[in-house]
Amino acid sequence: FGFWVKTKVKKDEFFDIGFNLSVFKNKNAFFSERADSIFENKPKALSGMIGVRYGKSFKLSKNKDISLKWFPSLGYAFFIHKSELIALKNGNDFNKMATTRALSTFHLGQGIGIDVDNVGLQFQYQFTPYKLFNDGLESDFGSQSIIFGIVYRQ
Repeated sequence: FGFWVKTKVKKDEFFDIGFNLSVFKNKNAFFSERADSIFENKPKALSGMIGVRYGKSFKLSKNKDISLKWFPSLGYAFFIHKSELIALKNGNDFNKMATTRALSTFHLGQGIGIDVDNVGLQFQYQFTPYKLFNDGLESDFGSQSIIFGIVYRQ
């Protein structure tokens, strides 16, 4: 799900401010480590990004409203998860503890889309390097994703 507010810069260029939210279909656990402990983490509800994007539209037909869009994006990405302490590295006893946490990083994206009248299809590649700002994660955790979507514009 996403919502973007579009501002026209020129006839065929635009600037958007908005967000995308993703709901998890498969909530597989992943593990992370801190200096003295190991955690089991499960996606809680959603992840997403808040940001800006610039776009350019290329008209494909003179008779109909058909256009190809190109749009890079930049923003802040987040991932909400439940984190549960499952072991201490030194082998000592511990109290089970679960907390809701959020990972965050920057977001870079590159997308293309095709519009026919007010409806369109989009494809976007997203790069979100969570490992860069969050210790204890696997090196490629959540760093890439692809989004396909149907777009309605007014």
